[in-house]
Amino acid sequence: MIKQTKIITVAIIGMVIASGIIFYACEKSTNKINPIGEDFEKVLNKNYALADAAISVSFADNPYDYQGEKHNQLLQKFFDEIYQKIDSAQYARAYVEMASLPISDPDAAAERILGLKDDIISKEGYNSKFINSLSGISETEKQIVNLYFKQMQKLPDLNSRIALSKEAESFILQEKGLSPEEKEEILSAFAIYRYSTWFWDSMESQLVGSVSNYDIYDAIGFYIATKTILLDDDPDWDIQDGKDAHAYASFVSMVTCFALREWTCFF
Repeated sequence: MIKQTKIITVAIIGMVIASGIIFYACEKSTNKINPIGEDFEKVLNKNYALADAAISVSFADNPYDYQGEKHNQLLQKFFDEIYQKIDSAQYARAYVEMASLPISDPDAAAERILGLKDDIISKEGYNSKFINSLSGISETEKQIVNLYFKQMQKLPDLNSRIALSKEAESFILQEKGLSPEEKEEILSAFAIYRYSTWFWDSMESQLVGSVSNYDIYDAIGFYIATKTILLDDDPDWDIQDGKDAHAYASFVSMVTCFALREWTCFF
């Protein structure tokens, strides 16, 4: 009887140890960068020499380049035609009307966006909290997006950011381990970032202070648009096909620009 009890006790201890090992292995694997992420990280860590001449912001190889192009067109239209004609407190509604966005309460939408800002950029820099919180994208896509923005934030030179983004986009285009849906989302967000970083850099002389991180807020705006419902009673915000995501991303631009500048974004 005693011998049998010892056998059972040893068996139980063995099961507990085995369970712990399995749990540890699973926990460790969730934090590990997968092979696609590892290859992508190698692309991002390459040293890109600064070009003597400005690099073109467009990238014809990316089939979703239009997302970035249209994003900038909306931003430019707002500042050329509307910005000087409105009170700063009216910017959200004015932008929604200009871009024909189906947002019932622009001011409430702006407040919700601002509630997310610390989950995108924290005091320490790019924060992966928002992207990691999304349930509608794969772990591989999360890793790629987080690696991209962390690296982009380290590059002070515009040409380097554009050149590296194009290299990153080329990698995504050629990667066979990503689904068509993953490629569309990643390439759309990267195109918006590439155009946005060019736009804010070109407007810096008119800004009060730094334009740091506006481009990242813009690109994350793609995921805010396609993967969240910004207002609980406003289902039209949820645009799953992503074709108009550039317009929502540019709205995120306006929210962060005006609010983070305390309503003094431009002279």
